[in-house]
Amino acid sequence: MSKEISKHNIAIGVLCIAFMAYALICSIVFQRNIVFWVEICFSLIAFLLSGVAMTSAEDQKLVFNLPLYCLASVYLVLQILASLFFMGLQGSCEPWCYAINVSLLAVYLCALLATRATLSHIVQVDKSAEQQTSFVNALMLELETMRDRTEGERKKKIEEVIDVARYSNLRSCDASQEIDGVILETAKNLSAVIQDEPNSSITDMTNRISEQLKRRDRICKK
Repeated sequence: MSKEISKHNIAIGVLCIAFMAYALICSIVFQRNIVFWVEICFSLIAFLLSGVAMTSAEDQKLVFNLPLYCLASVYLVLQILASLFFMGLQGSCEPWCYAINVSLLAVYLCALLATRATLSHIVQVDKSAEQQTSFVNALMLELETMRDRTEGERKKKIEEVIDVARYSNLRSCDASQEIDGVILETAKNLSAVIQDEPNSSITDMTNRISEQLKRRDRICKK
């Protein structure tokens, strides 16, 4: 964590130095009129947005096949090139130079908002999928734990239930919530008595779980 913070601080420091050097060179080379100051302001905005992108928690997320900080860097380079071009033309580029600067900024901000919306949607989908598959994951963990601490005929019975569970519907639905709870409760009861009950009782319980899983599959398919 400290290394990441250090890298971010270094990146921000480099951006600050780069902007100061850029502004100093431009002030020496170009005439300081209204176009000059407008371009310097848009360049400053581009440097600031690049710094924000580099310190963002989402800097490793991909958008348009590029990390977010790369997208900000592309905007920064385009803005610098546009600013140098317009400062070189001076007053002859007004007013369309302002429109181009605003357009570049608008395109970047739209891409940034679209990225955040996409990432938010992906997180929601992942969370929903995790919740929907939590039942099967919990059941498989319970059954595999039982299998590892049993031997002989009892172990075979547990393995039969595991096979049924493995090929059952992975996703739960609203209608299956009740039977999901019943199946998990039955599996926990089986785990508590598997070493003590006779084989016939264990067979009855494993068959019950298998039937409940098949019933759950029918419910989820509706």
